Amino acid sequence: MESYAYPGNIRELENLIERIIVLDKTGKIGVGDLPEIIRGISGEPLAETIDFENGLNNLVEDYEKNLIIQALEKNKFNKFQTAKMLNMNRSTFMSKLKKYDIK
Repeated sequence: MESYAYPGNIRELENLIERIIVLDKTGKIGVGDLPEIIRGISGEPLAETIDFENGLNNLVEDYEKNLIIQALEKNKFNKFQTAKMLNMNRSTFMSKLKKYDIK
């Protein structure tokens, strides 16, 4: 986190921390909770733990949720552009936001 330049200044850092806290369900914040741009800044491979006990459906849903969040960040939270980028019908995209409680 210290290596990232935060082009949005302190507001970008504040928003990042708020998003991580709101989206966190475990009570622990790890590398996987950070956006890809910040995680990959060091150039080192990231060690993430996969909990296979949750089952395939939960793993796929977690992955999908993270992809949607990353796409939203890339599009500055413009939902229309994000749905278009993901090649997703806007109503389907909005239902996924609701399903994953992404605001």
